[in-house]
Amino acid sequence: MMAQSLVKHIAKLRWRDPDGHEHSERHTAWDAQGATSMAWKRAKSMILAGQARSYRIEHTQIGTVN
Repeated sequence: MMAQSLVKHIAKLRWRDPDGHEHSERHTAWDAQGATSMAWKRAKSMILAGQARSYRIEHTQIGTVN
């Protein structure tokens, strides 16, 4: 098994609702692109529905092998 396949990526989505309260949720995938794509689609949906005023996506890797 390749070491790269043991790395899991997390895209943490943070957003502010129309009342100004901050919320967050995590989207995980085996590659960074997959995690980012899931978080971005969720953010876009919330913006279009009026559930979020702004958003930010942060990235993390877990389970790396030396």
